[in-house]
Amino acid sequence: TRRWARAVPRAFGVRVTVRRHAPEPATGGELVVANHISWLDIPLIASVLPGRMVAKSEIRRWPLLGPLAALGGTLFIERDRLRALPAAVTTVAAALRSGSRVVAFPEGSTWCGRNGGAFRPAVFQAAIDAGATVRPVRIAYR
Repeated sequence: TRRWARAVPRAFGVRVTVRRHAPEPATGGELVVANHISWLDIPLIASVLPGRMVAKSEIRRWPLLGPLAALGGTLFIERDRLRALPAAVTTVAAALRSGSRVVAFPEGSTWCGRNGGAFRPAVFQAAIDAGATVRPVRIAYR
């Protein structure tokens, strides 16, 4: 996965620069949260901080990308139904408790360089429930 994640940005002429990289958490899982600008954000994050991505459940049904995401351990959640929210929090918290790094884009959508949207709090609740470390990441393109 990491090899693929490094190859995709390189194929598009994107050079990845990491400004500050915090040490690995001592124990337990880690929630990586980042702003979401482009579809390239996913391989960028995966090249530096590989982990289980959180994605909307519809992606699981996409041709090619859905099966590949599932092979990579993606956590598919229903984000549009309020009743599905407790199950989503439980799923992410369980992955964090097992020691996984979970990567989420809490805006829930790409913003194509605009100021972005509000962060949805569910993944943060999962980190609290699991006692996991939260690592904020800021993505920027020049």
